[in-house]
Amino acid sequence: SPRALEPFPALLEYDMSGRLISGKRDQPDEIFFYLCPYQTKKQVGAVIHCHPPMAIALTAIGKKIVPIHQRMAGFSSQIPVAPWLYGYWRKDGELAVRKMGKSCALMIEGHGAIVTGETIEEACMNMVELERAAKMILLAGAQRKVRAMPPAKLKKFQTIVGSKWKDTVSRGSKGGLVEWMEWNYYAALVRKGERWSKL
Repeated sequence: SPRALEPFPALLEYDMSGRLISGKRDQPDEIFFYLCPYQTKKQVGAVIHCHPPMAIALTAIGKKIVPIHQRMAGFSSQIPVAPWLYGYWRKDGELAVRKMGKSCALMIEGHGAIVTGETIEEACMNMVELERAAKMILLAGAQRKVRAMPPAKLKKFQTIVGSKWKDTVSRGSKGGLVEWMEWNYYAALVRKGERWSKL
């Protein structure tokens, strides 16, 4: 809502055609990395484009980001990878969405990542888990081949995670409970002036 946006003067607001509605800071070059997922994926409520160093490094050596721990249960069997793209051009934004497919994330060689979620909390935590997994894979891969968790076990984890608190924690209807809880943990760190990551 407009009232919710008031404390954030650096925020830019666009309509679904890419026209700037409000905001005074410099506009981003890569608007189509945001616009195309919103236009194409009905379930998307938030899009993040950033440049996670561990994930980029992993992609640069030809390695795949796979769900090696339970908190990646919402990801596909592996994060799809696209050749170098730049969101300044609509065709690159459209290709990014096609490469992403049903996944909530896409790695772009030599550039960065696009990550989505039903809510901003879910999208942010998906990005955290992607970069966390990339770091784990780089560390483990130096020793031996990395094994992804079996899909059946990831699905089983999804069915019960957070169930203990579902009736006691007040939250919105969208997004996962654990994403909501982790979001609040990291938000509290930021409010205290602490960094959420040491990278």
